[in-house]
This record gives sequence, C-alpha cells and structure tokens, in this order.
Amino acid sequence: MKGIPSKNYWISLSIILLVSIFLRSYVSYELYHNDSFVTSPSAQTDNHTYIEYANEILNGEYPYFVRGFTYQPFIYAIYLPFLFLISGGSLIVLIAFQVIMGSMTVLFTAFTAQLIWGRRIALWAAVLTALSRMLIFYTPYTMIAPIQAFFMSLITLLLVYAYKKDRLQIWLVAAFTMGLANLSRGNIILMMVIFPLLYFYLEQKKRSYLGMKKRSFQLLLICILFYLPQLPFALINYKVHGEWVGASSAGDTVLAFGNTPEAAAGAVLYPEAYEKWIEVNNPEHEHYMPLKKNIFKWMITEPLAFFELKTRMFLLYWNKQEVPNNVVPYRLVDGEEVWDKSKLLSQFFLIDFALIAAFGLYAFGYLLCKLKKNKLIQIPMLTMMIYSASILIFYILTRFRLPIYPILSLFAAFGIFMFFSILRSNHRKKLFHMLYLVCCFIFTYMGYNIYQTGWESKVHNLVRPSGTQMDYYDLITIKDNGPQFLGGWTTLTEPKSQIDKKLSIAPYKGTYKDAKLKVSIYSEIPQQLQVQLNQQSPQAVALVSGINEILLNINQKVFDNPSYNINLTSSIPINWLMDSQRQYGRSAASNEVLSGEWVIELRLFKDEN
Repeated sequence: MKGIPSKNYWISLSIILLVSIFLRSYVSYELYHNDSFVTSPSAQTDNHTYIEYANEILNGEYPYFVRGFTYQPFIYAIYLPFLFLISGGSLIVLIAFQVIMGSMTVLFTAFTAQLIWGRRIALWAAVLTALSRMLIFYTPYTMIAPIQAFFMSLITLLLVYAYKKDRLQIWLVAAFTMGLANLSRGNIILMMVIFPLLYFYLEQKKRSYLGMKKRSFQLLLICILFYLPQLPFALINYKVHGEWVGASSAGDTVLAFGNTPEAAAGAVLYPEAYEKWIEVNNPEHEHYMPLKKNIFKWMITEPLAFFELKTRMFLLYWNKQEVPNNVVPYRLVDGEEVWDKSKLLSQFFLIDFALIAAFGLYAFGYLLCKLKKNKLIQIPMLTMMIYSASILIFYILTRFRLPIYPILSLFAAFGIFMFFSILRSNHRKKLFHMLYLVCCFIFTYMGYNIYQTGWESKVHNLVRPSGTQMDYYDLITIKDNGPQFLGGWTTLTEPKSQIDKKLSIAPYKGTYKDAKLKVSIYSEIPQQLQVQLNQQSPQAVALVSGINEILLNINQKVFDNPSYNINLTSSIPINWLMDSQRQYGRSAASNEVLSGEWVIELRLFKDEN
C-alpha cells in the first residue's frame, strides 16, 4: 500500500500538519475570546480545580500531606506547573503548547499507520485526526482529554515500533510513557496486560526456555518503569490515607457515578444511590459498606439490570451524540444548539465522531479476520478495546471518549481506503461490504436512539419488573422511572388535575416509622396549589419555574401492601412529569393507562429501634 514516493509523502504530511496547526490555533483564538471557560472556568469544574491546584504547587501552598492527590495528578502536579513556570502563568503559551501537542497527535497517528499499512493509509489517518471536530475543540482547555489523546497516540506508536524492532530500550520507553499516561487517568493501568501478551508471544515463536526466563526478568523492568512515575504520588497518598490507594484516591467516587441502580448511561450525576453509597463507604460510618461491595451486591442481585445498563453505555459510547461535561462547543438557546463560540468549529468539513466510528468499526470487523496476515494490527486493536472497556466500567462522557479518536482514525483510514478500493473493483463481496458499512453507519448514528425509543422500556419490563428499588440503611425507595439525563422525561400534551399510579412494594422483615411520596412536577411559572393524596387532607405546595420535586406526607398505613395504589389530585391542572422510556402499565390519567410512568417515588423510612 505504500505507493507514494517518499518526497511526496513528507510534503503531504507537512501540509496536513500545517492545516492541523492552523485549525487548532484559529479555533483556540475564537474560544479564547468567546468562551469564559478558557480563561476563567467556573469554580465547579475540573479545569478550574486543576489551575487552582497547579498555582498552589507553584506557590508552595499545596497541602500534600493533608489533601494528598484526589484526582489523577499529572495535569495539575506536573503539566500545568511546568508550563506556568516557564511562561509566567501565561494561558497563551499553554494554548500554543496544546496546539503543538494536538498536531503531534496527528503525526503519531500517521507514523503508526505508516508502520502497519504504509504511507497512503498514513496520510488518510493524519487527515482524519487533523480534522476531528472534538479534538480541535478541546485544544485550549485545561483538561485531561487532549493530553490523554496525545498519550494514547504515542503509546500505540511506541508499542507498534517496539513489537516491530523488539528492543528492550523501546519497550522500556513505552512502559514509562504508559506510566505517565496513567497519571493522567488511572484506567491506563489496564493496558499493561498488552506487554506480557506481546512480549511472550515474540519469544514463544522461538520456543526458547532461556529466552522466556530473560523475557520474564525484562518484564519486571517494564513493570518497574511503568510504576516509577506514579511512585512519589502513591507514597504521599499512603501517608495521607494510611493505606495504599495509588497515585489517586478518587477511584471509588468515580466508580460510583456509573455503577448504581439509579445511574444514567452517561454524564456526571449525583442520584441518591450515589450519595448513600459514598456516605457508607467511609470506614468510620456506623453502617460502613465498601463501595465495591455495594456494586458487587447489586450485580449479583440484579445481574440482568446491571448488564442492561452496561449495554446502554456501550451503545452510547459508539453513538454520534456528544455527552458534555464542563465545556460544550455551542450555546443552548430555546433548546437549539447555537455554534457562535467558534464559527470555524461549525464548518461542514470538520469530522464528527460518528463518521470515523462507522468506518473504524467497519475496518475493525474486517481486520479481525486478517490478523494472521499482519500481527501489528493487533496492537491498536488491543489499545482501543482495552481503553473502551475501561470507560464502560465507569460512565460515558465526550472527554472520556476523546482519547480513542486517534486510534479510531487509524482504522477509519484503512476502512475508507479499503471500501473505495473494493467499490472500484469487481470484488465478489462488494454488496456484502456495502451492507456491512451501512450497518456500521446505522449503529453509530442511530443505534442508541433505536434502543432508547423502541426497546428500553420492553427490556426493563423483563430485567426490572418491580421498578427500581433501593434498600439503604435508613430507608427504602421505590420508583418506576429512570434517570432524567438521557432519559425520557416529558409531560402530557394536556395538563391533568388527577393521576393514578401503582408501585410494587418489596417485602421487608423490619418495621417502618414513616413514609413520604416524592412527586416531580414541571411548572412554567411560580405558583401555589393544593395536592390531595388518596383522599387525605390537601397539602399546600409552592412551585417554582422548571422541574419541582415535592414531598407529600402519607398518613395511612402503606407498609404492608404488596401493591400501593396512588391517587393524586391537584387544585388546578398541572404538568406531572412522566418517563416515556419506562412502561410497566402502572400509570394512568383520566382512567387511561399511559405509554410511560409517572415520576413518583415512594420513600419508606426504617424504624431503627
């Protein structure tokens, strides 16, 4: 596939790099002037925290042996302090450095493709990486995503080169680089499995016992080089926490976001399950329960529900939609995306995730059948699969997905070249390849949405027939609706003054001391109303504009009922919220069963005596 003279190749690659530098520089210029999150991010965001911590370290004010390192420390303890030190704290210098780093990501991707497939595919891969809309967008922000994209492209290149040359020095450089990358996000540690897989495979071909012993010793050196960059931070954390937690102590917190029965497939959400599980994760808590034990308990109690959540995450991970966090490339005006932060960023010639994902997955599937012909293909396959799996363990965000863009561009480049080569030929499987590619496009552009609108409610009827029931140390909560974000929360076309709901109550051996009903209502304006629950005395409710969560007192005894029937009557017609992605047949309005479930939660408080 080389087919391109060396001189022409380097000229073409240089032009692509210049285009990459221009695009990243110009978009960074626009965002610097139009998005305050570049120059002064909100105090609630990660990028603000990183800048604050970096300045504390530079000024000698960081409380190492009090705070330790909660987040992965590379960006705020190494990267930002170094750049601020040499630039006097200049954000312009920081952005310029990240423009160069982004273009180096393009170069590393091209070199990896060149080693595996040759120059033609290398240029395709460079173009796809250079024109990636989200890689360009993240350039000026003080965030981990572009740094880890750089690391992933470099790690993949080093592993391919090390496998090809099989020199210990290159393996050690790859291990040390992976150790630095692990300081940017701890999921990189899972990629260490690649070393023994590749290393012993090389020796197994020689069938040498002495070679295997030598490889084992060298693998020990590789492990040492991997952990060496992390050791100083891990030692400080050990001093702070009194146990070995590694270079970051936030592992449990991050794990909890996407592994509770109330978790959404994507975004950083703080549902009650998250709050409760983190609360009891403290060894000093009276009802101490390690987070991982809570997650495992849920996995074995509701294995199908857990699998459904991870399947939804998988579909979202490969879906066209970007799940924002901290920064977004547009403004929302009346629910519409307005791309006025950067005019260049909205241009049609920039490439979105779904396009490279469709061609990338198309090539990935094809290459799975061709592993024996080119062993080097296995390395980007492993790095992409392991990294993607590590994200599914947690939760889906655009900035978590960004680091696979360079690797995915490798496969997309091969996929584009291969598809159009087959299309121009009389290949006997031309129709199959066309249908296969169409399926890949449907999967990346519509897969998650098809499941969400057509299958999610049916699947939940099977895996969670009683809805979502959480058993905490102090209360039990019961509801049929899913999360608001990426959920189907909506209202009926016509507001209703009366609705009905049924909830299944799980058996409980203890006794309850109190019960309340949490109801979600949408109101366009602030207003006062009276709500009557099951013919009890009306309760006064004050609504604000937007979504309201109101708590209603329950006077009658409901604790022993296997099915609790709820009748709610409002003094005026209002917008009761319902979830259209759940359909158990337990919600009604005007005596008609709805194609959805009212967002209502029963809260049963345990008697601790």
